[in-house]
Amino acid sequence: MKKLIYILFILLVLLACTTSQNKNDLLMKHAERQMRIDTHSAMIIIDSIPNSLLCQDAAPEWHNKRCLQVFRYNKAAICVQEEKWEAAKDWMRLIIMQDDSNEGKKQAIDLFEKLVLLSNHPKENDDIKDSLKNLLVSQLLSNDTCIKHYYASDYSSAIKETTIQSPLYWTSIILLVICISLLLFKQQKENKAKDLFQYQSLIMQLNKNAERMRESTSEKLGIGKQIYDTVKSGGTMKNISIEYENYFIDYFAFLFPYEYATITQAYTNLSLRHTTYLILRQMGFNDTDIKTILFVRPSTIRNYRLRIARKGAKRKTVRDY
Repeated sequence: MKKLIYILFILLVLLACTTSQNKNDLLMKHAERQMRIDTHSAMIIIDSIPNSLLCQDAAPEWHNKRCLQVFRYNKAAICVQEEKWEAAKDWMRLIIMQDDSNEGKKQAIDLFEKLVLLSNHPKENDDIKDSLKNLLVSQLLSNDTCIKHYYASDYSSAIKETTIQSPLYWTSIILLVICISLLLFKQQKENKAKDLFQYQSLIMQLNKNAERMRESTSEKLGIGKQIYDTVKSGGTMKNISIEYENYFIDYFAFLFPYEYATITQAYTNLSLRHTTYLILRQMGFNDTDIKTILFVRPSTIRNYRLRIARKGAKRKTVRDY
């Protein structure tokens, strides 16, 4: 299915590119003809020609390099009129690089220097700047003497040959568009059904995971609450496991999030026991009480305080304890 869609899409792109090339070919011919009649009208046509066509020397075979240079000069003149200085400089740089003659290159460099000076002209002298801009535009547009026609003298015939395609051409495009649309619609419908099934399976799995996490969290918080209540009522944490001590810390963080954040933000890289010590201090116990609760020696409490102080207390020091 996908391969067929890709093949039809490539065929449609090829047909579209053929039409686009014919359109650009006609635009360039029209611009050349109009340039000998009305410069302003020619500039409007040239402005509609894709920049990529003039930048990459991708013009039709009947054009030579000098003709392309004329279009580039016109593009630069349009940019100067609109005061798009950087774009105008880019066109002039391209002209300088693409010009094979010393005289043409020297003239392009001279115009580029004038463009740089004009773009850096102070804004307060708007009248002078407008005069210089109009002068530069006229100099850029004066490079159209090399324009030549490389198509039949009967211009109407050239237009007819370029624009009119056989009925089979347009029928093929219409049929391709219809086929691609139907295939894309069928593919989209199949993808939606597949995505819906995947989403339903994912939602079910997420619900199961959430339920398991909820049960596990409730169990852990329940154990932490028991330890917290025991300590609050005068009990100790003697012989509790590291896992249960973590549950006690988690319960305190759940019950007092602001106080817990204050503790953790004031110090860096706290160990489990140091965090427990600070929580007990936050609960209002002194060192003597904590020694009894944790069932440790007084020297161990002093060691806790010194190690915590070295971990960068921001709000309290050892003396505060």
